[in-house]
Amino acid sequence: MLRPLLLPGAATAALYAFLASWTEFLGALTFLTKDSLYTLPVALLNLQTGYGQVSYGTSSPGRWWR
Repeated sequence: MLRPLLLPGAATAALYAFLASWTEFLGALTFLTKDSLYTLPVALLNLQTGYGQVSYGTSSPGRWWR
């Protein structure tokens, strides 16, 4: 009887915890030095651009104004 009331709250808490850990990108990129400790977003970026390289060219605000 209590389980149907707890499931939406637990699902919402799990979703918020996942989103909070997913968006902690810059901290993981800056402070982690071992490949085995990287979070999923940082590991995916390293697969895309190479080890520790971030392409800021297209994401910089000044590029849109020129």
